[in-house]
Amino acid sequence: MKEILYTYSEQIKKQFSLFLDEKGKYFNNINKWGMDITHRLKQFSKNGKMIRGSVVLFTQEMFGKKADIESIKVAVAIELFHAGLLIHDDIIDKDDLRRGEMSVHYQYTGDAIAENMPDPHQFGISMGICAGDISFFIGFELLSGLIIDLTSKEKIMRLFFSEFTAVGLGQMQDIYFGQSMNEPCEDDIFRLYLYKTARYTFSLPFMLGGMLAGISDQELKKLEKLGEYLGLIFQLKDDELGLFGTKDDFGKPIGSDIKENKKTLYHLYLLQYASVPEQTRLKSIFGKSNISVDSINYVHELVRKYKIKDIIDNKVNEYKTHGEEIINGMSVDNLYKSRLNEIMDFSLNRTK
Repeated sequence: MKEILYTYSEQIKKQFSLFLDEKGKYFNNINKWGMDITHRLKQFSKNGKMIRGSVVLFTQEMFGKKADIESIKVAVAIELFHAGLLIHDDIIDKDDLRRGEMSVHYQYTGDAIAENMPDPHQFGISMGICAGDISFFIGFELLSGLIIDLTSKEKIMRLFFSEFTAVGLGQMQDIYFGQSMNEPCEDDIFRLYLYKTARYTFSLPFMLGGMLAGISDQELKKLEKLGEYLGLIFQLKDDELGLFGTKDDFGKPIGSDIKENKKTLYHLYLLQYASVPEQTRLKSIFGKSNISVDSINYVHELVRKYKIKDIIDNKVNEYKTHGEEIINGMSVDNLYKSRLNEIMDFSLNRTK
């Protein structure tokens, strides 16, 4: 997928940088934090794959309309919203790393320590919240200034904010699951995956690209469903990387999902299949902030013992089959069908 979306990603990064440079000049008239935040957002996003924005432009082209400055603005907007979500997510999950570099709120914490502030940790959190908010607001500014057909613009903005509201509700559910002693059922977990990650990662950009190309509602429905299957595959791969990936691969601390007591399918199936003594030890491990390597290895051993990954891989293969059926039934050139299958294979086989 990297090769397929590379050209789009470079276009987005260029416009992303130009837009932030322009905003920085204006923000600099307000206070010193104006240039600071635009610089940090540029640095934060430079290592990003720009998957969501690239899928917008790819989809528009797939339906016969070349990307122009207005569609690139839509792609930049979705990446700005994505950046804001990640900045806030790192605060919620207490992650000090993102994409192999210091999380934005930890950067601010470091600045506060350097200035000998009385509460550097709270300063970092507060500034990170502000940084994420600003990313949302300037993303909204881009969307509101689109110079396209008014009806299309209204549809795009309604879809945009409806989907990101769902992400917020999914995040609230994720926070609740992490803190609650109650164990969610499989359906609860899949709904969390769907609305916190899957739809805004693929369904939303697919549909935005389709709207920009002016396709029918029937085709939009196909894209929406395809996006759900691709997004669920993407999230289940994320769970695997969060459990087994190294810091270099995943760009986040090893065992972060275990420390945060993430109620993933791995967590659910482990507790279902484990013996009572194993369940007792697992419950003492999940949610523990100072987790040992031995504890992480114990979780890995039980995943292998009960073939949990095989169970989840079977579900992934089901989604792949459903996705292939939708792709084969789409009214697009075979070249784009092949590329859609490559995007799905990337989600299946990625290592970071």
